[in-house]
Amino acid sequence: VANAVDFGDVTVKRDELTGLSSPTRGIFAGGSNPTRQSIIEFVTIASKGDAIDFGELTRASGYPCGGGNGTRGIVVAGNTPSVTDFIDQITIASTGNAVDFGGTCALALAYRGGSACTKTRMVFGGGSTTAPSTTVTNRIEFITINSNGNGIDFGDLSIARVSPGGLSDSHGGLGGF
Repeated sequence: VANAVDFGDVTVKRDELTGLSSPTRGIFAGGSNPTRQSIIEFVTIASKGDAIDFGELTRASGYPCGGGNGTRGIVVAGNTPSVTDFIDQITIASTGNAVDFGGTCALALAYRGGSACTKTRMVFGGGSTTAPSTTVTNRIEFITINSNGNGIDFGDLSIARVSPGGLSDSHGGLGGF
């Protein structure tokens, strides 16, 4: 067991943000301080240092879901301050503003949801369909990361949850599916 070591600082202190990564970069997007933010920033995982500006989301958002396949990063939904159905995409190895993914999430329209990814698919769901967290959902949806379409029904969580954690047994750096 070891203690944590200071890595660096983000460009703007905030909460309610999301994260995603490639084997090289860690990306942080959105959040609040105290208003909603559209900031995207990154760190190089193999070195210590402060975050660097990456670009902007297409809209400011708190509590979005983040994921990707190591090449393309995805930021889904959140609140702006009302709940949104947008899907943004970035190319993780470059910098620049996010662009619209081309589709929307329909069933899992929520913020404070959870997400998990494989190299081909991002699954997201749970969360609250209204702000503040009064209507909790059990819906799950997926997108194919390299497509530009709408979210598709994936089923339901066993119970409705707000702020669920997302995990996957697939990792791009370890040859996952």
